[in-house]
Amino acid sequence: MCSPRKSKLGTMCSAVGCSMRRSTNLLSTVKMYRFPTNPSRRLQWEAALQRKNWKANPKSAFWKPSSDAEHPDYVPSIFASMKNKGSSSFMNRYNRQIKRREVRNAPLRGLGTFQKPKIDENIDFSIFSLKCSLIPLDTSAIGNYILVDFNQVNNLLRSAKCQYCEKQTLKLELGAKLGFSYNLKLLCSNCDENKTVVNTSLKSVQTSHDVNLRITQAFSHIGKGYSAIEKFCMVMNIDPFSSTTYGKCARRLDNAYTLASENIFEEIHREIKNVYENGAEITNLSVSFDGTWLTRGHTSLIGVGCVIDMLTGYVVDFEVMSKVCRHCSVTKNKLGQSSAEFSIWYEGHKSECDINHLGSSTSMEMEAALTLWKRSTSLGFRYITVLSDGDCKTFNYLCEKKKCMDLTL
Repeated sequence: MCSPRKSKLGTMCSAVGCSMRRSTNLLSTVKMYRFPTNPSRRLQWEAALQRKNWKANPKSAFWKPSSDAEHPDYVPSIFASMKNKGSSSFMNRYNRQIKRREVRNAPLRGLGTFQKPKIDENIDFSIFSLKCSLIPLDTSAIGNYILVDFNQVNNLLRSAKCQYCEKQTLKLELGAKLGFSYNLKLLCSNCDENKTVVNTSLKSVQTSHDVNLRITQAFSHIGKGYSAIEKFCMVMNIDPFSSTTYGKCARRLDNAYTLASENIFEEIHREIKNVYENGAEITNLSVSFDGTWLTRGHTSLIGVGCVIDMLTGYVVDFEVMSKVCRHCSVTKNKLGQSSAEFSIWYEGHKSECDINHLGSSTSMEMEAALTLWKRSTSLGFRYITVLSDGDCKTFNYLCEKKKCMDLTL
């Protein structure tokens, strides 16, 4: 037999390639092999081995007869005969395979065995279905979305008969479009009967369709916005929704996340109160504080300051500092910053504007800390000890403001 040839697809004898084309003496000519990873070669191996009444062992990379028992130390007869002939190279590789399998299946020492949590299939984890808690829902009311070629659906309907004229003339047409949701009409071209009118997505919150909210939520989770949705729809040949619809869905998402975070923080504050058990109206806490920014450098437009309780590890409060407002930027481009229309619009938008910081990006951390310390008593806490990093600007800034404000530090 020829010497083995090595490649990225696997190691096998050169005679195996010849026997694949003949497929008559495959098992008699194989001396040692690794299961090929190339799909076409896998099919050739499967066809040849199935002709010999063999099947794949899902627990290892080797093959075995279907009549043998499921045993981790099983060695196929063809390899057992090689073992008797003194072929140590194959058995060494086979033993290494067994050891790797044992290591993979063994639990980590000192950490115990990880138990995967059981998730109820009847629970919808969408932000609009959670309502700040996991509520079992009817599975029929939960959207189950797939991407389908509309032409293939019509091809499938050609084999169905109309219940009135009993002819195979049914077709599906798209009606009114509401974002990614369409009205579907099942028509018969022979008798012109309108069978069904249904939306491809149900309405979940007021007039917003569930599919529109989920698309907006999905892209926001990966840090993308409307332009990314347009690119995705362009590649998939899907008609996207308008930027106005995206804005409405984004605002509903923001309201839902705000409501959820408020309820979560209320529960966290109760847990912290129960841990300290001092019964006082204002609980003194030792906290750690640090800030982070959306982008690196000293030009980030958004920064976040966070206070964490040192005893429980809970996030007590946070503050987002922003130097930009997307609504203001869009309206400035449409109306003009110096126009009277923009001034009138800004008077009504001022209370909802996202801009709450006008200084440098570096000072966002200090201003966020000051805001958090000011409203700590309204939450029922007083931050008397702060643990921070080597940057002393925030601590010194709080000490300066302590003299002119009612701050305890």
